[in-house]
Amino acid sequence: DGAVTDMFKIMMIQLLADPSALEGMKQFGPGFEEVIVGLRNQTALDSLKTLIEKEPNTPSVAIFYGAAHMGDMAKKLRDQFGYEPTDKVEWLSAITVDIEHSALTPAEVRQMRIMMKQMMRQMRAQMQGN
Repeated sequence: DGAVTDMFKIMMIQLLADPSALEGMKQFGPGFEEVIVGLRNQTALDSLKTLIEKEPNTPSVAIFYGAAHMGDMAKKLRDQFGYEPTDKVEWLSAITVDIEHSALTPAEVRQMRIMMKQMMRQMRAQMQGN
């Protein structure tokens, strides 16, 4: 169903775009962040290492992860590959929703975004209260 797919995409866009999502993970205990961020990042970087070894002439590689992964990913890229950030930044969309052709109404899209923002605010408030 197109509505369900678009709803899921909107939820993912809102969640992945919020760097405070990582803070919210801490409520699940110390191992949760390591599994959800650290080990998944390492798996992606192990695949990157294999690609570099097997196909050294590949001009570029994209790794799609949310904002919560970036700090750990940047550290591992420096430590394991010797990579350093550059001044050149290029943002590419990993998830998109064509609102004009969506099965969701504009009101439903707005409501979904509001709901996700409220959920993230509540999560941040709970974290500050703990």
